[in-house]
Amino acid sequence: MNERELRRLSRADLLEILVRQGERIQTLESELAHARAGLENREIKLREVGSIAEASLRLNDVFNAAEKAAKQYLDNVKAVSDRQEEALAKREADSKAQAAKIILDAKREAEMIISAAKRRAKQ
Repeated sequence: MNERELRRLSRADLLEILVRQGERIQTLESELAHARAGLENREIKLREVGSIAEASLRLNDVFNAAEKAAKQYLDNVKAVSDRQEEALAKREADSKAQAAKIILDAKREAEMIISAAKRRAKQ
């Protein structure tokens, strides 16, 4: 509506237009408040999603550290086990060598006893 048309309207018509515009302004202000609330809610959700993503990254770091620690622990257990196996193999070899020496010494002593017994028997 242009200015000429507005001048031709009666006061009642103008007041009705003003009332409608006031109602329209109230409706638009209400919609704007609702839209702002929705936007704020979305911003909160985005912050929460950011916090969740950040927490997820932190958890990944925790899991990576735990995995590293577990691998290190298993490597240490394997190293200790390998050292114990080597020590046991060495003990076994030493024991076998000592047993062979004892058997050899026993055989020599038995031979000496048999020889001494044969000499006595001949006398």
